[in-house]
Amino acid sequence: QDSYALYVRPTDNCYLYIFQVDALGRSDRLFPNTDFNTADNPLIAGQDYWIPNTEQYFMLDETTGKEQFYIFASPESIVELE
Repeated sequence: QDSYALYVRPTDNCYLYIFQVDALGRSDRLFPNTDFNTADNPLIAGQDYWIPNTEQYFMLDETTGKEQFYIFASPESIVELE
């Protein structure tokens, strides 16, 4: 299986939300996600963040096709995405 991680270095303090949608339309929230030992919101400007973290990777499943990522960054918390 293929694995991947995401790297983020915000230029401003922000709240970050990352979602992945697979070829079948199933969505998963990648960040924030308590299943991974990773940072929490809000993120601090100028700091490096690996998602999920430096010890883990996300794994692609057996479903072939396009994977779409939706990334939202906001200066304030977005309650609907929490």
